[in-house]
Amino acid sequence: KTGNPDGLAAQITASGLARNVYAWPVSTVVEPCALIDYPSKIDLSSTFGRGTDHVSLPVLFLVSQTFSKESRDALSAVIAGGSDLVAAIEGAYAYGDISVTDADVTTVVVGGIEYLGLKLTVDVQT
Repeated sequence: KTGNPDGLAAQITASGLARNVYAWPVSTVVEPCALIDYPSKIDLSSTFGRGTDHVSLPVLFLVSQTFSKESRDALSAVIAGGSDLVAAIEGAYAYGDISVTDADVTTVVVGGIEYLGLKLTVDVQT
């Protein structure tokens, strides 16, 4: 009962909002892409009788490995489409109820390369 990154990756892939989607941290990426990171928080048994778990999954939308005006513009387009990202991700699925709790501009290192992107915190309730 800890959520399903594969199911979440399938939702993002089906939405068409990212060209490449990775359901777990990988050693290399091809941007623009979405990458589901390992859980940042796990709240087990948040209701009486082992009824509900919450897992927070960082979902990274990486736009570029360079820091330039073009990178900024690509990131701005992702941010402007934030409501489309949220709509594509949120919902009730067989693997849990999904909601986006916040978003931050971030940099992340994958395979020794720093990427610019938008990080969504996704709450999976199972």
